[in-house]
Amino acid sequence: MISTRTLTGVAVGLTLAACAIAAFAAEAGDGVAQAAASCGAPVYSQTERRVLDRATRGPDALRRYVGIVQPIRQAGYAEAVAWIDGERDRLAGCRSAGLAQTTASR
Repeated sequence: MISTRTLTGVAVGLTLAACAIAAFAAEAGDGVAQAAASCGAPVYSQTERRVLDRATRGPDALRRYVGIVQPIRQAGYAEAVAWIDGERDRLAGCRSAGLAQTTASR
């Protein structure tokens, strides 16, 4: 079972990572900025934003929301949590790549 603290940490981590990547892209050079822009500032659909919002409210809120939209979206709670984990990992990878490029250019 996923705790409220874990889901809140995931959502906060996604927000912080997106902000950090966007700031990095704004300060970076042309080639690095383009690479960082492909990673940063993700554009989420309305459903994805709602999943992230419900995740910040806790696992019960996420479970209720997924239960409501499951017949329409054909995705369950496990898929929603896997998507959140995947986004967190993707943004962390982008941030690591951006930091590696920054330290390599110094």
